[in-house]
Amino acid sequence: MSDGDSGVRAPICVRVIYKDAENFLIDYTANVSVGGMFLESQNPLPVGTRFRLLMEVPGIDVPIETIGEVKWSIPPAESGPMKSGMGIRWDSLKPADLATVSDLLKAWESGDDDVPFSKESTPDKGPPSGGWLS
Repeated sequence: MSDGDSGVRAPICVRVIYKDAENFLIDYTANVSVGGMFLESQNPLPVGTRFRLLMEVPGIDVPIETIGEVKWSIPPAESGPMKSGMGIRWDSLKPADLATVSDLLKAWESGDDDVPFSKESTPDKGPPSGGWLS
């Protein structure tokens, strides 16, 4: 995700909820930066796809809601050292949400033990509320 993405890329694992054309999906990030994330997925969306997503950041009650765009992908058949998934660039991250992501990256840089590195350390808050899926 080098196009437009800058700064620290941290191996942070957070739950991301999104919808494709037919389904509500839950996947997890392999890494996060201020410009976007790599989302591990067995069914990556096509490059160029724009979609709405919720990212659940530990310690924040309300998930980050934004639009992402698939910039590149690794299909399962082509995965190797890097798992299958897609590089997502934030398209419309609100300033407060950008600050939340920046704070998460700073916590990782400082060695904060509360930063999740695996699915096991990422809390499952259940499905989103408020009609987001409709």
